[in-house]
Amino acid sequence: MPHDIRAIANFILDQSDRMGFPITNMALNKILYFTHGWRLAFNHGPLYAQEFEAWPNGPVSPVIYHEFKQNRSEPIGNRAKIMDIVTGESCIARYHLTEEEVAFIVRMISFYGHREALTLSHMSHEKDAPWDIVRNSGTQLGMRIPNTDIQEYFATKLKSKAHVKNGREDSLQRTEQQSHYS
Repeated sequence: MPHDIRAIANFILDQSDRMGFPITNMALNKILYFTHGWRLAFNHGPLYAQEFEAWPNGPVSPVIYHEFKQNRSEPIGNRAKIMDIVTGESCIARYHLTEEEVAFIVRMISFYGHREALTLSHMSHEKDAPWDIVRNSGTQLGMRIPNTDIQEYFATKLKSKAHVKNGREDSLQRTEQQSHYS
């Protein structure tokens, strides 16, 4: 079952702090997007219930953007909050992840977390990537990027990397996308 994206954002922020990677709002949105894309490519289904939109600086989760916009371009020190449906109070979004989800997300942070926000943004702007297609379709800000497009794009990247690796897709799956963008 998909998680609330705010809980996953908090996990990424906590892990990034431990790894010494300060994360800005823009960088967090891109790491969430790449994590989502690779997760879909490996046919694990969506990690979060919320969707991404094509904004000028790349794919953005409006929920995450608005949650952390007060940080501007500074590293995020606070954590995302949700409304407790029992008490009606705002509380930090807690994450409850499987071991596989933790390992997968940590690999994403290790690969993307040390990169500058603008570098991550440029990485999300590849020609014919889901963001590029939606942004250049003549639609306005806030246009949703379909999960099917994200999955197809990352699955294609995965398969193309598998062919480079002696035609063995399983070798790429072991290393996941570590060679992507290198």
